Amino acid sequence: MALQGEKTGPSIMKDLARAPGVGKGTQCTHLAEDLPVLHLSVGDLMRAECAREASKLKPLIEQHMRDGTLVPDDMSIEILKDKLVDGLGNGWGVFLIDGFPRNLAQARLFEGTIRKATVIFNFQCSPGTLLKRVLRRGATSGRIDDTEEIFWKRYHAGQSDEQELIRHFRSEQRLIHVDCESPLDDIYPHLKRTVEEVMLHGPNPNVMATDLAVDCVDTNPGEIGHFE
Repeated sequence: MALQGEKTGPSIMKDLARAPGVGKGTQCTHLAEDLPVLHLSVGDLMRAECAREASKLKPLIEQHMRDGTLVPDDMSIEILKDKLVDGLGNGWGVFLIDGFPRNLAQARLFEGTIRKATVIFNFQCSPGTLLKRVLRRGATSGRIDDTEEIFWKRYHAGQSDEQELIRHFRSEQRLIHVDCESPLDDIYPHLKRTVEEVMLHGPNPNVMATDLAVDCVDTNPGEIGHFE
């Protein structure tokens, strides 16, 4: 059940959206319901760890959540690795990692110690729409990080890291931009089609990602679909 290697092993798709409220969790949940993929949410894994009273990591993770900062890379990657190995043992071959990576150092550490991702989705949305979604979610979620103060802290802190990740994965032709400004139910059918094509054929080297658009991978390299 080794995770490392280019020729064999699982297919991993990730999203690098750092901004809260972009809809990545909702979209990934739907994909896991409709497709044979295992959805691993880094945020949910951290919250689950905090729910374990015996967890030695609980105080540190909770402090980072309150501060709107990232837990150490080695900690998040170790937790992810355990879940990936469990998934492989249960027969999963495609993994959708939600909310990861958050910076280039984290991406390189993951791909150097676990496995190179097949494709990376970049979920994008205007800050005004993001804030509305976070505050609406916070009214019922009970999450300590669903506040306006933490939203702006996380949003501004992640801008330079996000742009660096975008440049890196775009240069490797593994990046697919997803515009999440529209209602999430309108976005999902196009995203699902894109993921299905990636699962069937892998990332298309002829796809050129553009900001705030999804490049729908097509089996015909002469035709590339876009939606906004």
